[in-house]
Amino acid sequence: MISAEHNVSRRAGTGRQEQERGPRRRLRPAAIATAAVAGFGLLLAGCSSSGSSSSATPTGSSSSSGSLSAATLSQIKADLTTAAAVPSWKAPGAAFSAKSLAGKKVFLLGTNANQFATSFISGVTAAAQSVGMSVSVAGSANNVASENVQDIENAVTAHANVIILMAVAPVTISTGLAKAKAAGIPVIETFIGDPQVPSAADKALGVYADATYCYSCTGQLAAEWEIVQTGGKVKSVLQQFPGQPPSDATAKGWIDTLKKYCASSCTTTEDNLTFGAQTVQQIQSGAQVAAQDSSVNAIFPVYDYQMAYMLPELNAASAQKRIDLLSENADLAQMQEMNQGTSVKVDVGNPVAWDGWAAMDEALRALKGLPAVEDEQLPVRLFDTDNIKSINLGANPATWYGGAAYQADYDKLWGVS
Repeated sequence: MISAEHNVSRRAGTGRQEQERGPRRRLRPAAIATAAVAGFGLLLAGCSSSGSSSSATPTGSSSSSGSLSAATLSQIKADLTTAAAVPSWKAPGAAFSAKSLAGKKVFLLGTNANQFATSFISGVTAAAQSVGMSVSVAGSANNVASENVQDIENAVTAHANVIILMAVAPVTISTGLAKAKAAGIPVIETFIGDPQVPSAADKALGVYADATYCYSCTGQLAAEWEIVQTGGKVKSVLQQFPGQPPSDATAKGWIDTLKKYCASSCTTTEDNLTFGAQTVQQIQSGAQVAAQDSSVNAIFPVYDYQMAYMLPELNAASAQKRIDLLSENADLAQMQEMNQGTSVKVDVGNPVAWDGWAAMDEALRALKGLPAVEDEQLPVRLFDTDNIKSINLGANPATWYGGAAYQADYDKLWGVS
């Protein structure tokens, strides 16, 4: 099973499906906090859903003019140049020997329902094989908690040595995890938000570590790119899913970066969506409202599949040249849109197969009785209108991040090369 945000975004991102336009909505203004940036923290609000609401005010006041200094602009451009380059591997923690773990069994809760899931499973499988471990995969393709609990219980009965959850909130399968904990089986959660140690509630369920990438960094980089393009005069709409940890972290990166660099000259309107039967209509109607506002020059949806439903709305309103679309995920369909010169200008991606190796790093540390790593140092890469032409969109997405050299680095870290 894949969490709602990944399930919807990766599945819908495979192509643009025309759907009937939903009703138009007015965005309701309310204040955005004007405090200075405190860093890219995580907004873990749980997995509750929120109703649609919006807010729009300046992001604060960091200077009297709101203009960017030459030094600040140079700093941002340097950051973007680094982010647009092929990422390098960084050791997440101290080296150790995993040779004694050959023959151990990994259970992965998830299904290969889409490219995201397939890539992650392939990463976990390859990493496990490199140390002589086996992997079994099961899970509900329809996000049915009871089925996932049964799969966890089956893994316990089959004497799995470690369990990896693929974007599954532990609280949704607590009864199954209780049995895993009683059997002494460590659990690795993934894609819950920004890098962190598991929450106290998740630790109580037997979760050992959280292997994830920096979602807030994706929002940061997209905001920095737009700040450069507009000279620090961003008038944006942020389409998000409050209460979903990846969405919360990504949105925070966007908001905090606008506060940091152009607090008095940048604004953002928060368009809050919910997952469900009306999600596509909410995305479309939000884009319609944004397109009708001549001051809006950017829309930042937290998942790039949303852009597929926005593009027709921008074209219909002749706003496609005025409004930049920026997001994260780097799904093929949206990368192709960027390559074709549409409104899609930025898509920040993460190598999902690499994430699978990181999850196995935590799994191996758990089995060795070592402390969990707080940050697996998973990379993100900025794809924009400058470097998109250098990307072979017909190749495996893993090649967009420099291939598989990181695998040898993990093998060396684990003492199996």
